[in-house]
Amino acid sequence: MTQIPESEVFLPESDSEDEEIYASIHYQNFLTLKLLNLLETDGTNN
Repeated sequence: MTQIPESEVFLPESDSEDEEIYASIHYQNFLTLKLLNLLETDGTNN
């Protein structure tokens, strides 16, 4: 998966590492779903 520069990733600051890990995983899942959605749309509409 493409690495995203930390300066471009806006995650809320958290007190615990577990929260940070969860937030980053959640963000990556969001990006993956968004990318898949874009690919699906391109494939079906064209």
